[in-house]
Amino acid sequence: MKWFQVDSDTPNDPKIRALVRELGAAGMGGLFFLWCHIADHGIRKPGWSLDSFGRPMPVEELIDASKLSEPEFLKLAVICTSSGHWLKRPWESRKVIAIPAMARRADTYTKRRVRTHVEQSPTNFDECSSTRQDNTAQAKENTLAPFVGSRKPHRKDIADNKNCSHEPPCRTRHACIERTVEEGRRAAS
Repeated sequence: MKWFQVDSDTPNDPKIRALVRELGAAGMGGLFFLWCHIADHGIRKPGWSLDSFGRPMPVEELIDASKLSEPEFLKLAVICTSSGHWLKRPWESRKVIAIPAMARRADTYTKRRVRTHVEQSPTNFDECSSTRQDNTAQAKENTLAPFVGSRKPHRKDIADNKNCSHEPPCRTRHACIERTVEEGRRAAS
């Protein structure tokens, strides 16, 4: 994720106020650093501290990213899980930070990047023929084009390169869609 949205009234959010009450401005700063680190390095799921293989980021890495001492970081974790800012179960079971609000806001980023990719596409020559909404619909159509049909493709179809235009062919439908979106991001930047 390249960016995430922070509302101007974030300091007034009850979850943030509880954090600032306990840890002061350093707590808010530590949380912000964690947001940035997870957004930049949490590849598997937006808003989750997982690497590309689905493994949790090491706690030491998260402590270092927060710029807090270990006791301050652990206090931050208790406050965030008890207030619901982080999901409690992933943190307690695997030491994974899961921020639902960040995951929701990542969808906005993805939609904008797909729209930008279509607008900057070399095949989009006619400046007046379509609106942004048309472009977004076209991008979705292009992304899913290999999979449109009367049935869902099976893994065998993808392995046989019947529904995937990538070389080497993707192993799953989800991997193909992610790869197509990522190629669009690279082309747009």
